[in-house]
Amino acid sequence: KKKKEPIATKKFKKIKGAVYSAFDRLERMSPRDLAEFWMGLAHVASQSYQDNKLRNHNQRHDLPMKLNAVLERTMEGIGTTFGPGDLAQTALGLAKTMKAVREPKKKNYAKPHRKLRKILIGKGNKKEQILGSVMDAARPALSEFEAQDLSNLAYAIAIADVPVPPFDDGSALFDRIAEKSLPLLGELDDQRLSNLIWSFGEVGVSCPRLYEEVANVVVALDDLGEFNPTNLSNIVLAYATAGESHPKLFGKIGDHIAGITNYSEFYPMAIANTLWSFAKVGVSHPALFYGLAGHMVAQKFSQYNHEAISKVVWAFSRSGESQPLMYHMMYHKAAVHIAAMRDRRKFATQNLVDIVWAFAEAGKPARE
Repeated sequence: KKKKEPIATKKFKKIKGAVYSAFDRLERMSPRDLAEFWMGLAHVASQSYQDNKLRNHNQRHDLPMKLNAVLERTMEGIGTTFGPGDLAQTALGLAKTMKAVREPKKKNYAKPHRKLRKILIGKGNKKEQILGSVMDAARPALSEFEAQDLSNLAYAIAIADVPVPPFDDGSALFDRIAEKSLPLLGELDDQRLSNLIWSFGEVGVSCPRLYEEVANVVVALDDLGEFNPTNLSNIVLAYATAGESHPKLFGKIGDHIAGITNYSEFYPMAIANTLWSFAKVGVSHPALFYGLAGHMVAQKFSQYNHEAISKVVWAFSRSGESQPLMYHMMYHKAAVHIAAMRDRRKFATQNLVDIVWAFAEAGKPARE
């Protein structure tokens, strides 16, 4: 008799498929299977919402029942059978899934996403209770966490935006994560190193020694080719957000990005965050700004959302870099794009302030 494929190796395209398969194998699922299920569900939930609807009454009833069963089994296991890696991966999978279903921004936001939102977030502090249970189980096992586990745990807390109570001695969880991570930084790959330091910047935890050591690790690398644009952007964003200036780190990252011949892999938000971070900490890098300005002039500005466009124009004005023709073209495209936006009410007040200041500083009338 052919054995069923383990849940951990299955690739799902729909929420229903992931949940139904997990439920069918629930009694045989190991802690690692459950942890990988939540990571897989997060991936599926973050994908397109097309053709992912619940088409009949049974599906609308079964999905919540089966997902609740998997969640209950997970909550039972985290305090007993889950190891450090399983706890960190489960926390990250849950946090990513919650983030994916937190705000239905599309008209075709499908019913499975609404069901997930109701079960994992609901009303009140349900999200905090679920992730709090995972954190409570992780805290006493923190000394056993490996480098990637520490990064995953920190990243989960940062993207979930949940409060984490201090330890009995008054120390904070992020302080413990930093202390434990310091001798292990060399073991982290580019993604997890980026996630770790970004998490500290996102939650606003000051840890100068960690920032210094992460910078030293990156600067010591022969090449940054393993880092994708988002990772590089998140690293400099973390330093800028925390007010940590490290010229050698910014210089190395700036040189690498400026040397890229094809910026097609740079998402608009990664470009915006990179430029904003360099301008924020006051590190001058003309080649970086010129290269990204040329790329943006060749792009459709419709790809840039309200936050990205405000960061871009603010960064160019704040940096003081001088490339009159290229920057004039970039400012013009930005002004035309802003003027054409249908709903400028989506701009946060600070975004509008930054835009008006940027155009005024650049000598180009904001009324354009």
